Amino acid sequence: FLPGVKEIKRTIQELKKRGVDKVFDIFPLYGALPRKEQDKAIYSCADSGRRRIIVSSPIAEASLTIDGVTCVVDSGFQRQPRYDANTG
Repeated sequence: FLPGVKEIKRTIQELKKRGVDKVFDIFPLYGALPRKEQDKAIYSCADSGRRRIIVSSPIAEASLTIDGVTCVVDSGFQRQPRYDANTG
């Protein structure tokens, strides 16, 4: 799990740069992603027969279960709101 869309996209780009997409299907999964793209991440395993990597925001951690997931890696990073008295 990664804290946001920017980190998800950057991680997928890095995985592809390293050739991981030649061995695994790689999918993003976050709330603002169109439903069709979310469905690809959730239901794709049976379609391709290949193993998959789902790079997700923490919202998926609490809200759904994906069949076939055997390993989860949580980055431990999270967004924390902060108040700065100088800027409001």
